[in-house]
Amino acid sequence: MRWTVGVVFTLAVFFSAALLFLAEPMFGKMVLPWLGGSPSVWTTCMLFFQAALLLGYLYAHLGPRWLGVRRHALLHLSLLVLWLLALPVRMIGIPGTLRVEHPTAWLIAVLGWSIAAPFILLSSTGPLLQVWFSRTSHPGAQNPYFLYAASNSGSLLALLCYPFIVERMLPLAGQAQLWSIGYVIVVVLVGMAVAAVVAPEFTRPAEPETLDPPMSLTKRARWIALAFVPSSLFLALTTYLTTDVAAVPLLWVVPLVLYLLSFTLVFSRRAYISHSLLVRWQPVGLIALVVLNFWGPSGSSPWLVPLHLIVLFATALVCHGELAASKPPTSRLTDFYLCIAVGGLLGGIFNALIAPTLFASVQEYSLTLLAACAVRPASQAPSLPHRARQIGLIVAASAILVLTRLAIDDRKALAAALIASAVAAVICLRFSRDPVRFTLAMAG
Repeated sequence: MRWTVGVVFTLAVFFSAALLFLAEPMFGKMVLPWLGGSPSVWTTCMLFFQAALLLGYLYAHLGPRWLGVRRHALLHLSLLVLWLLALPVRMIGIPGTLRVEHPTAWLIAVLGWSIAAPFILLSSTGPLLQVWFSRTSHPGAQNPYFLYAASNSGSLLALLCYPFIVERMLPLAGQAQLWSIGYVIVVVLVGMAVAAVVAPEFTRPAEPETLDPPMSLTKRARWIALAFVPSSLFLALTTYLTTDVAAVPLLWVVPLVLYLLSFTLVFSRRAYISHSLLVRWQPVGLIALVVLNFWGPSGSSPWLVPLHLIVLFATALVCHGELAASKPPTSRLTDFYLCIAVGGLLGGIFNALIAPTLFASVQEYSLTLLAACAVRPASQAPSLPHRARQIGLIVAASAILVLTRLAIDDRKALAAALIASAVAAVICLRFSRDPVRFTLAMAG
C-alpha cells in the first residue's frame, strides 16, 4: 500500500538523523579523557560534524545526477551494508605529540578516522530519501520537505535522550552497541525505501528528466547567509554561556535543542508560529541583548540566560522560516540543502577556528547578533535623504552612549545611562524594517 511507503521513508529519515545526534555527544564524551571538557572541544566537534554533513549533502547532490536515482539508490544501500563490517563504532586514537601541540587538529583527525564514513553516509540519507520519495507515486511526493521536519525531529529526540537516558543508563561500550543496533535498523529501513524506488508499482511512470532553471547566485548566497547566522549564533551563545555566565552541566544542550526545534517547526506541514509576528518582534530581543552587551558585565547575569535563549530561538525561527519560504522545486532540492550545509559549516569555521585566534573574549557573540540584524527580511526602501537623516541619528545616539559610558563611575550618570540606552534602543527599533540601517544602528 502506498501509505506504507510514506511511513517507511519517514522512519528511515527519522532514525538516520537520530543516529547522527547520538554519535555527536557520544564521541564528544569519548574524547573528554584526552582533551577535557572545555567549550572549544564541543565547538570543534560541531565543526567536524558540520563538515561531514556538507560532504554528505554533496554526495547526495551529485550521486543521483551522475548515476540516476535507481542505480545510486542501490549503490547507497550497498555502502551502508558494507560499513556493517566496521561495527561497533569506537574512537581510534592517533599517537604522537599532535594532541598536545595542536589539539584542534588532533581532534578533527581522530573524529575523521573513527566516524567520518558512517556519518557522511547517514547525513546524506535525509536529502537522498527526499529525492527518492519525490519519484514515488505517493500523494505527497511533490512536496517531500516534510521529511526534513521528520529528520530534525529525530535529531532533537536523540539529543534530549542522550544526557537524560542513554548516558545515565549505559557505559560508553553499551552506547556504542546501542548505536550499532540503530544503524542496522536504518539499513533495513533504507533497504525497504530502495525497494519502493525500484518497484514499478510504487513509482510514477517514467518522465523526461528535466531540471528547473538554475538558482541565481544571489539566492544561493541568501540561503547560505540564512543558514550561517543561526549556526554561528548557537555556537557563540553556547561558548558565551559556558564561559562568561555559568558553567552549568548540560547547558550546551539547550541552544542546540532550540536550533534543531526551529528547523522542525518551520519545515513541518503546519504553521505553528506566525512568521510575520516573529519578524516584527525579533528586533526587540536583539536590541535588548546589544544594549546589555554594550554595558559589559551587566549582560552576563545568570538571570538573563532565558533572554539569550529566547533571542536565539526567535532568530533561528526567522532565518529558517525565510529558508522554508524560499525552498525550491524538488528538482533543485539537493542544491538547497547543499547551501544550508555550506552556511552551517561556515558558522562552525568562524566560531571554532577564526574567532579564538582573533578575540581574547567571546566577541563572536556580539558579531553574530549584528549578522542576525543584517539578514532580516526588508519591508521598505526609504528615500536617500530620509536614510541620511536617520544615519545622523545613529551617530548622535552612539556618541551619547559613549560619552555616558565614560562617566559611568559617577552615580549621577546612571540615570543618563538609562535614558541614553532607551533613546538608542528606540532609534534602532525604528530602523528594524531596513536590515542595512538596522545593522548600522546596532553596530553604532
